[in-house]
Amino acid sequence: MPAKPHFAASVQSKKGRLYAVMQVKKDGTTKPVWRALGLPEGANKTKVNKAFREVVAQYEQEFWEEQERGGRPPADIPVYDYLVSYLKRVEPELQKNTIVSYRSMTNGKIRRYFQRRPQLTVGNLKPQDIQDFYQSLFADGVVANTVIHYHALLRRAFQQAFKEERIDANPFDRVGRPKKNKFHGENYTQEELLTLLHLARGDVIYPAILLAGAMGLRRSEALGVRWSRIDWEKRTVLLDTKIVEYRENGKKKVEPVEEMKNKSSRRTLPLPDPVVEMLQVQKEHREVYRKMFQGSYNAQYLDYVRHMEREDLNIVSEFLVMAATLLDIKAKMLLPKEVDEEGEEIDPRAELVMRLLEYKKYRLMADELADREDGALKHLYKPSTLPPEVAKYEPPVDLDKLLDGLTLAKLQRIFEQVMKRKEDKIDPIRSNFGTIHREPVSLEQKIGNVLLYARRKRRFSFRELLEGQPDKLEVVVTFLAVLELMKIGKIHLSQEETFGDMDIETLEQEGEEEELDLAQLGDFEG
Repeated sequence: MPAKPHFAASVQSKKGRLYAVMQVKKDGTTKPVWRALGLPEGANKTKVNKAFREVVAQYEQEFWEEQERGGRPPADIPVYDYLVSYLKRVEPELQKNTIVSYRSMTNGKIRRYFQRRPQLTVGNLKPQDIQDFYQSLFADGVVANTVIHYHALLRRAFQQAFKEERIDANPFDRVGRPKKNKFHGENYTQEELLTLLHLARGDVIYPAILLAGAMGLRRSEALGVRWSRIDWEKRTVLLDTKIVEYRENGKKKVEPVEEMKNKSSRRTLPLPDPVVEMLQVQKEHREVYRKMFQGSYNAQYLDYVRHMEREDLNIVSEFLVMAATLLDIKAKMLLPKEVDEEGEEIDPRAELVMRLLEYKKYRLMADELADREDGALKHLYKPSTLPPEVAKYEPPVDLDKLLDGLTLAKLQRIFEQVMKRKEDKIDPIRSNFGTIHREPVSLEQKIGNVLLYARRKRRFSFRELLEGQPDKLEVVVTFLAVLELMKIGKIHLSQEETFGDMDIETLEQEGEEEELDLAQLGDFEG
């Protein structure tokens, strides 16, 4: 068996990314083979060397296996299996949200369609097979713009198969791409933009709205502006970072990416006067917070709160209560000492200690109940095994002995005592109340109704949702349904001001809704 080949290889950069370039000789001709390292320019040298060695070794392994097969990669690979291997190979070259989207399509409808048709392989896939797949997508309610994404992914993967000489031609080149749905966007007028800025003033998203409206930035660009990229003397900002959103394992994730879509997207723009003034105010607030909280100030605090708000409502609630308590204690410690009626100084930390002790009691009680629940499984109950004739036996009663010494006066006293006990048990007030009949309300059904309403409306107010409920019980169950949907990450609730109305928006992408398993929920009886 010949030894594994070794190629002349080097690290080169292209479009801000690093690649391993190997000089491979095939059919008497030396050609460069580029493989992404998954690292940007300027990355740590140790990481670059490690990635370089792994990529080169992987390609040598693939090259050797190909030579054992006669120099041509196999084409009898099922379509889904090939896409999985293809995505694994190109993952370092793509942005996180792109690769997640590709995997979602591959492991979703592509897997379900092609795994049922194992006879369709990379080598024998025909244009008609592709058209049949597109028709199945349309039948499932997938819109044309989304089908275009499937087309782009599959065509790209099969183009790689063509370059690898698995196939002689790309079958997707002979299939027309679905027509894109036309979108007619409208720009805000000056009056509309000023109205929007006026209404959003004081809100946490006001800076992003001003950046996007005054400078014509995309949402991802406005959210990706960093302090280090602002030149205060020249009054300019460098746009080289954007915020990407994607879903992974059913959860929404947000990450900054220092990689723009193309070279033109990475640009330096002048800052208008209103934007400069807004940024200066934001920077002043930032510095005030740093001085106020010193070492306890952490910019990740708000990021953690916003993240947990979508993940676990119980955790973020406990976190905010504790943070507010600590902040209140710190503020009181800076003020003059308070004294009680006896002239003793009041320690603001005493309340926190009391709460912690109370919390400890509840935890101990919860642990005790959990232990009892576990211990209950160890108790065994034996059913009665008495013979039926024994169970039915009743000892004879001697009435003469039983009634010996009984008089009418004794019977009267016994009767009066029994009647008095019965009267004492009657509540003189509640006994006059009528009977309240409780009708069960299905929490499962209410959650489903609220979710359907959210999918249809996309964004609506909490008051609007409650106005359609017929009674107080329905309002209560609707509120519980909203809390449950927030906990599982289906909707997001925000409130602009204290005691104000709350806005609800769905977190599900249109066309990617999933069915809920609510079988474990029972009826709520109010």
